[in-house]
Amino acid sequence: YGRLLNGTEVRNGSAGGTLQSGGGVLAAERRLRLLTGLPAADGEVIRPADEPTMAEFLFSWDMTTEEALQRRPELQRQNLAVKKRELELVAAKNYLKPQLDAVGRYRVRGFGDTFAGGGTATGGAPDTSLGNLGTGDHQEWAVGVEFSVPLGFRKAHAAVSHAELNLMRERTVQREQQREVLSSLSGAWTDRERTWQSLQDSLDQYLAARRYHEAIDARDDSTDDRRIDAVRRMSAAESQFFRARAEYAIALKNLHFEKGSLLEYKDMRVHERSAVPAAGVQPAAADGAAEATASAAAVTTGPVLRPQADANSQVRPVSAAVEAETRPA
Repeated sequence: YGRLLNGTEVRNGSAGGTLQSGGGVLAAERRLRLLTGLPAADGEVIRPADEPTMAEFLFSWDMTTEEALQRRPELQRQNLAVKKRELELVAAKNYLKPQLDAVGRYRVRGFGDTFAGGGTATGGAPDTSLGNLGTGDHQEWAVGVEFSVPLGFRKAHAAVSHAELNLMRERTVQREQQREVLSSLSGAWTDRERTWQSLQDSLDQYLAARRYHEAIDARDDSTDDRRIDAVRRMSAAESQFFRARAEYAIALKNLHFEKGSLLEYKDMRVHERSAVPAAGVQPAAADGAAEATASAAAVTTGPVLRPQADANSQVRPVSAAVEAETRPA
């Protein structure tokens, strides 16, 4: 479902059943080369052209849940299955009503001792069926109505019960899928908030470590131990900042995946010759949407991009740190 899984399950750098450590950039690059059909190694290193964003994205919980329930493909398929069962139930209930039909009939008959031949009967009329049919002497027509009422409607009641059972089963599957989608969406929502706060904390820690390193380096009486400790703190804070930045980008991607807008988030479009309209959201989704957390319910704005920092900042966090110092509180 788009989350980070174990490498032995998704060939993240190695086949299934092998033992491996945390992976890292090289393992992710090998998996990308495997998926895109590139050689395992060609003397070059593939890296993203865009830097992870430093801006905060704000979403409305109500709009996000509605979008997820409308756009998730498994829910769309299940909504169509429920609609199909509803139409089958309507068709089955029609057989519980009496049947009244208007009928009409017109026939041309041919009589004779044989089917074909050249004989004639008394009076010169053909004595074969085919010849007598060509004369048109024997025509009949009928117009009327037919009314039928089956006793007990046993077949109709059995068909209705079967259709109701199928509809109940599909609706149960639909409710469970909606609950699962809302639960996963709630987890992605919380993870986005956590990673954003972690990104801010990591950036503040890096700024503090950087200022401490500059202060220690500017003092003439600083010992080598203190200088090395300052460099170590700044390097550790820098690494943590980059990890938090990557985790925030992954959390944004997972949130868009859970609400079914991952292609739009990646600026990708899928062209279809015959587009199937999305099925409507069933009322059962309201019960699951009410389980939103208090922090999610407090957000009432739509998807807004807050320009706190440049998304295309430099690789080193120096420029990002300068922008963060001027960001609003």
